[in-house]
Amino acid sequence: MTNEETLEKEPTAEEIQEMRERMQSYYENQIPFLEKQLKYENLLADIELARAKRIEMTIRIAQMTMGPQQEEEQDMMPEPTQEKQRKLKKTE
Repeated sequence: MTNEETLEKEPTAEEIQEMRERMQSYYENQIPFLEKQLKYENLLADIELARAKRIEMTIRIAQMTMGPQQEEEQDMMPEPTQEKQRKLKKTE
């Protein structure tokens, strides 16, 4: 048999059935690990969500305590003025 013959050879029904059984067995063996990984990923997501909420609440508390002072400071700041656009000198 040459390489071309082995590459072009179609699998038999028994070979297809054997491949299916191996794949099914592989997937069945992987399910417990994937379930553990799913639980792990969900826990990480819950932790990140809790951290984000904590940071958001910290920011809100800081804004509530600093609220009136910030508004007064903004009123005291001068408004930006638009500068005239400079024109280039034309040479003849």
